[in-house]
Amino acid sequence: AYVDSATGCPMDTSFSIGEVVVQTAQLDPAFVGCEGDILVLDLTLDPTSTVQWTPADMLSDPLEVQPELTLATDQSFVATVSDICGGTTALQTQVVVVPIPAPDLPDSVWLCPGEVANLSLSPDPAVPNPMWSDGSSGWSWQGSTEGWQAVMVEPLPGCAGSDSTWIESWTASAPSFDVLPLCPGEFTFVPFPDGWTSWTVNGTSETAGGVTISEPGNYLVQAEVEGNGCPVVAQLIVPSGALPDLAMPEVVEFCIEQVVTLHLTVPGPVLWSDGFQGNSRQLNQAGTYVANYSTDCGTVTDETTLVEIPCGCTVFAPSAFTPDGDLINDGWRPSFDCEVEEYTLQIYNRWGGLVWTTDNPEEYWTGGYREDGRPLEEKLYFVGDGLYTFLLTFRDPTFRVRTVERVTGHIQILR
Repeated sequence: AYVDSATGCPMDTSFSIGEVVVQTAQLDPAFVGCEGDILVLDLTLDPTSTVQWTPADMLSDPLEVQPELTLATDQSFVATVSDICGGTTALQTQVVVVPIPAPDLPDSVWLCPGEVANLSLSPDPAVPNPMWSDGSSGWSWQGSTEGWQAVMVEPLPGCAGSDSTWIESWTASAPSFDVLPLCPGEFTFVPFPDGWTSWTVNGTSETAGGVTISEPGNYLVQAEVEGNGCPVVAQLIVPSGALPDLAMPEVVEFCIEQVVTLHLTVPGPVLWSDGFQGNSRQLNQAGTYVANYSTDCGTVTDETTLVEIPCGCTVFAPSAFTPDGDLINDGWRPSFDCEVEEYTLQIYNRWGGLVWTTDNPEEYWTGGYREDGRPLEEKLYFVGDGLYTFLLTFRDPTFRVRTVERVTGHIQILR
């Protein structure tokens, strides 16, 4: 109630007062961002409220509701909010800065033949597996593909660091050696060629610029390529200079008008006693022929004697006979123009079965089937008509070297 000043009359008035509701301020307790990024501190508050951020020196505007921050280091911030009713609220948040990854790979990797590059990073359990440029993932990589191999580490989306390595392979050629034949009882010094170091021969280190060899053979040589250290393996072959055995036959028999070929398997030319020079020659004159073969290790000599002889026994084997009991052409046997030795005759049927055999050159086959050692006249049956095969073996006494002769053919039985 009050008195109106103009009229002096008492007056009554009434009014209502509404409650003021202030919106509660909200601020996330933590923000995570990548180093160098701009982060907005996302504060929400009542439009009638004001805020003061501390510390203020790192923010774009400490009085701004949502100030910006360039991420550099971890930092705690406090937002002091004053509302219209005179109340204050302090909200705190922690800004976590994730450093940009800096994976450290070598600038380049050089591989020797057969080697594999091994690239690795220090693992971080809190970070997803790095991705490599060939599509693989993990904290390590193995391979031998030449060219660039890159890796990317990304702890947060868009917060990535990368590095790369150039991979290339060395060329590692093995040394070669040209060694003359080593004569028996002698030794030779084989120098090592330039371009390789760290020599070993058959597992023994050699530091004298070469190796002394006293025996022919194959030697395993290991070395490293000068400049890149790649290991290589080579063979050091020391040929034997031992004089070969010419292995000429002591005696060679030949028939009249027959040509004999003598061939010596030696690498160099052969000098013969009759003045001929060569490894191979043809002869048709009886006599003794001496061959001389010379190398740096000496001379070896051998000889052979050519003897002219008769041309041996002639064999006649009829192609058919008729064992029909008419006493005409009832038996079959081969005939000779000499007295043969160690005679054996075998008769086989078309299936390869033995049907008759004898070691008597005077005995005839009359078509009987001799299945055991009994005389032929005790047999009860004979083979049928058809084609049979004979195998004849004998030793020819007319040859000085009495060789065993083998003759085969076919016999037709007709009845």
